[in-house]
Amino acid sequence: MPVGTYTAVAEQPLELMKIVYQFINHHQVSRLQTLYDYYQANNAIKKQVDSNNPYHANNRVAAAFARYMTSIRVGYLIGNPIQLKLQDDTEVDDSQAQKFQNVLDTFTTNTNADYVNQQLAKDLSITGRAYDLVYVKNGVTDLGLVRVDPEQAFVIYDDTVDHKPLVGVRYYQTGILDNQLVEHYEVYTDSRLFTFHSEGGLPQTNSPVAMQSWMIHCHTFLILSH
Repeated sequence: MPVGTYTAVAEQPLELMKIVYQFINHHQVSRLQTLYDYYQANNAIKKQVDSNNPYHANNRVAAAFARYMTSIRVGYLIGNPIQLKLQDDTEVDDSQAQKFQNVLDTFTTNTNADYVNQQLAKDLSITGRAYDLVYVKNGVTDLGLVRVDPEQAFVIYDDTVDHKPLVGVRYYQTGILDNQLVEHYEVYTDSRLFTFHSEGGLPQTNSPVAMQSWMIHCHTFLILSH
């Protein structure tokens, strides 16, 4: 996204959402679903139409090479859990550094970060992208960490050579089976979270104009792209 375009709408939630919705419509969900099918060995050969000739052979073999390669990669990368350590800093005394390290250790333990990192490594191997979300839990000040489905999230970058992230987007649907469907959209900037929802309908029929309510949260959240 051009930096000027983002700057012009950064403080206008509805205008920002209109632009984000265009990106949602171009999100490569079908491609990601195909990659997940490869991982599950649900290859295209299984979906080919059978021949009408009863004498034709109908032998189909789908090899789970994608799953095998992912298992090897994840084991190699995350076999030993990632450790969060403070860099040596002469301006911070040992007691203060230990307090910071204790905070990191507590965060890693309470959020089950090792398991989340395994999920991210798996997504990265399968789809080439992975996202996690650091958030503040409701009613408390504790931080949470969860994996975000790549089919429901993406990051918008600027058009400079640095490709700096401008907006993180997460969108998903809630309801009871096919009834009472509600589309939820979360737009993360560097300092705010804008949330939108639309009552009923399917994704392709909803647009920001039809959204009946929107809320602005001034809490700082972070969506990370790996």
